[in-house]
Order: sequence, then C-alpha cells, then structure tokens
Amino acid sequence: MAAAHGRFLADEEWEDGTAIEQCWVHEGATLQFRFAPSRAAAATLEKIRSGTEAAARTAVYSLRHNLMEAHFAEESIEQGLIEELLLLAEASRYSNASYALHALHVAIAYDLGTAHLLSARGAERLVKLLHSDAVCGPEATSARNLGA
Repeated sequence: MAAAHGRFLADEEWEDGTAIEQCWVHEGATLQFRFAPSRAAAATLEKIRSGTEAAARTAVYSLRHNLMEAHFAEESIEQGLIEELLLLAEASRYSNASYALHALHVAIAYDLGTAHLLSARGAERLVKLLHSDAVCGPEATSARNLGA
C-alpha cells in the first residue's frame, strides 16, 4: 500500500530542483495540481463576500476542512478571513452563523488567527454572538438566561 503525503511546493522549490533533491518527488509519484494557497484563499473570500447566501454558506462550510492546511489558513487570515467570518456571523442566522462560528473556531486555533481576532475587537463581538438569538435561537437564549 502506498503512502500519501500532501505538501505545497513553492515555485522556487521547483525552479531550484529542491523537490527532486530532497526526494519529495520521485519516479512513480503522482502529482496533484492545486491553486496556490494565496489564490485559493482569495477565491474563498470572494465567495464569502459575493453577497449570495448559498455561495457564502458553501464556502464557509468547506472552511472547516480547508483551514486544516496551514498555508491556506495563514493566507486566508492575512487576507481578512477573521473579519469576514465575524461579519457573516453577525449578519446571518442559525446555520450560516453556526458555520461561520465553526470556521472562526478553527481559524483562531492559529496564533495569527487569534492575533487578528483580538486586533479586530473580535473577542467582544464573539461573546455577543455566542449569546445572541441568531446562533442559538430565542428558546435557547431564554433558557440560558433562566439558568436552565
């Protein structure tokens, strides 16, 4: 059984021959071509910003997996992902807000994500969101306030 390994190779690594010298690519290897993290991040953010609810929901839902790749996560955060997720969660209700908060949870696991959250006064905004009707619904918020 062959082992699989995924790694983003920069242009310089190809040009310098580093990928072959370090045995990252060898005879019998299969290459998978993907967008560079900066382009993939830009495309994802464009879908979130597009204004269509369905496109934003699909893009945000896929972030829970896509953000596991560090290069993509860092690029997305640098390009404004934290602010976009906060705005989407504040403007949405129920499932969209939940997806945005889940993606935000994954993004702030990175130090860069936490720094961007704090610089955008995101902690305060996040606390308000977590206690709002938009995420949990009015029944859950009322029960929480009553101590149920």
